[in-house]
Amino acid sequence: MIRKSLDKALQDNMIDVLKETSLLPNLMRAYISTIGILIIHKNKRRYNEIFQRHFALIVYHEDSVYLLENSLLNALTAHYGAAYINLRPAMETAVKGVLLDSLILQEVRHRILEESKRLYSDISWLPKIVERIEQRAPSSSAEILSIIDSVDSENRRKLNFSTLINLLVSLDIFDNTIRGVLHDTYQFLSAIVHRSVPSYTEAGMRKMWIPWELVPDSEQLGKFIKTFKNVVRVLSYGILKYLSMDLPEDFEPSDEVYKSTYELFERLGFDEHIKVLNKALSKDRFPQL
Repeated sequence: MIRKSLDKALQDNMIDVLKETSLLPNLMRAYISTIGILIIHKNKRRYNEIFQRHFALIVYHEDSVYLLENSLLNALTAHYGAAYINLRPAMETAVKGVLLDSLILQEVRHRILEESKRLYSDISWLPKIVERIEQRAPSSSAEILSIIDSVDSENRRKLNFSTLINLLVSLDIFDNTIRGVLHDTYQFLSAIVHRSVPSYTEAGMRKMWIPWELVPDSEQLGKFIKTFKNVVRVLSYGILKYLSMDLPEDFEPSDEVYKSTYELFERLGFDEHIKVLNKALSKDRFPQL
């Protein structure tokens, strides 16, 4: 079925779509590598410590990878509606991982508690959870996951995605660029999830419709890849930006991981990622890079 999708694109002379499709392996490699470039330390003991510290982010990032892969597989087999539907929880999972992991930072917890009435009145249960975490003063975000799991369901209700994004912006973890892309994309994906208009059905998404047969449509594949690339780009940027906030003073990146990931970012034109890395891993701190 994947072959049929690509054959159809060739028949339509959709060279641009094929060029974009050829970038997909590097796009996924870049997203997967993002989590390691500022976590994998040359020293094994230090690496294990940093791994435990950012355990929550790693767990949620892994889940988001599986959802992104499933979304991509659906698109390449002409299941465009299903592809978009799987893209939405991938976004939710990655962003939630950043929030939960950030609660390891004392300054984040204090800010939530200090500004709970002014900024978080509509999610009053969040400061209650943060208070429990503050009492335990965990050194690992794995402990944070355990604390949240022990809280009754009423006090860990689902966060609205827009509220979640706004919360991370208010904490200076995400910026307005990330908020804009994620908010607009989420609105679009939600409309497809709920089939708000007929053109968001599987039949409505393609030029040629044959009942009970998914006919590949190169135009829809191209549109999906563009959306997918934007999502992966902004999620990996947000994760990288967050990890750079908590980079240990003695951090020494793996040369192999650093060079391969840096090259991927350059190849994909991810200039904002390179800017974060250059700032976090400056020549003053790491002359060997």
